Amino acid sequence: MRQLRYLLVALCGWFFLLYNVERIIAPINIASFVYIFVPACTILLLLSVQLCKLPIQWLFALVLPPYFILKWFLGLGIGGDNLALTIVEVSAISLTVMLTRVISVQLAEWQKVVTSLTIGEFNDDLQPFDTGQAQIYREIRRARRHQRAAALLAITAVEDSSGSLEKRLEETSLYRFIEEVKRETLEKYISARLADVLVTELGDLAIVTKRNDHFVTLLPETDRASLYEIVRKLQAATQEKLGLKLKIGISTFPDEAVTFETMLENAEAEMTNDRLPIGIWVDTKATDIAKNGVHSN
Repeated sequence: MRQLRYLLVALCGWFFLLYNVERIIAPINIASFVYIFVPACTILLLLSVQLCKLPIQWLFALVLPPYFILKWFLGLGIGGDNLALTIVEVSAISLTVMLTRVISVQLAEWQKVVTSLTIGEFNDDLQPFDTGQAQIYREIRRARRHQRAAALLAITAVEDSSGSLEKRLEETSLYRFIEEVKRETLEKYISARLADVLVTELGDLAIVTKRNDHFVTLLPETDRASLYEIVRKLQAATQEKLGLKLKIGISTFPDEAVTFETMLENAEAEMTNDRLPIGIWVDTKATDIAKNGVHSN
């Protein structure tokens, strides 16, 4: 944290020097657009974590061409008598990019550490979708080869209308932290806790993966008729532990789809459909679910 403070002080000092360099060193006459271009680069890099993960040479390759284009478009010389000034301006932009990149990386690391200490890491059994889909492919091929059933679930969480999640958070020290950080931290907290519930409730045979803002889970040897009890217990556990409801889209092999891509498309479409059947928008009222059944659109 102390290093981050020093870097912020260095960046502020650098901007002070940049905006007063013409007074300190009279011959230097930096182009007016550079005074807008430099802070614009700083803001862009601070807001985009993905950009700051790029190697520094790639950042230069992204930032410097627009500078030269603007300089040419405004009719300002680049070489010849203006070469020395161009070198000064390029150096100013490069130094700003390097300082900002270091600060952005430090901020991302700080946020990652604080989030990890506050809400913990994801369950070890949870896999990124890019990794877990290979296992899902393998299980679907096995089901096809042996003529066995399999079910793919797309799962996302929505807050209960009673506000029980907020009440639950207010009872923990996490609430004060959430008041001071972005909504992103709350979403990570919910995802981490929901991942724990999914891995615990669905058992060792389930392949649980995280894809974007929802979970994709494969249940081998599971047909749609047997999903009712699994889904009911999963919703009950999520309601009890997190105060959340689940929207679950289901696609089964081989009666509804025979390829992983089709199963995934069907499950995600069913999950995001606002007019889901009662068996998919899972409710803890077991009698209602038993009456309507778990069925597809």
